[in-house]
Amino acid sequence: MKTKNIDVSMLCNHLLLFRNEVYQSASGGTFNVSEHDLVRYESYLARAKADLAHVKSLPSGDFPKWHPVEIEMPETPKDYNLDSPSVVYILRYLDASYFELLSSQSSDKATSLEIADAKRYEDVLERLTAWIANLRGTQEVDLPEMANSNA
Repeated sequence: MKTKNIDVSMLCNHLLLFRNEVYQSASGGTFNVSEHDLVRYESYLARAKADLAHVKSLPSGDFPKWHPVEIEMPETPKDYNLDSPSVVYILRYLDASYFELLSSQSSDKATSLEIADAKRYEDVLERLTAWIANLRGTQEVDLPEMANSNA
């Protein structure tokens, strides 16, 4: 995948970094998400929201000579083979956001985000924030048979 937008490339690179951290977190192997991982996930979302706010606060950049340059972006991993449906849910949202940003109208611009593209990304971040709040409110679920599935 490719983009011409410097801001989209930054947002997407951060999404991939956060995605890799979520994927590698210890909670991927269990049903319940650990408190430590929840705190990390919240920090990733806070950073993503701050990055989006920063991009939205800036005027559109004008780079008429540079703009046609395409920035090569990596494909998202397709491995969702984890024991935690909660972690898989987060990964799928991060991957969908990555794909949507790279496929958006904004991706063809030099910088900044179209209002609809920014709103779409913002909505995903809010959904993930709500999901983490939901996890906090519904843990711990006792699944004794799950305990030995990773042995």
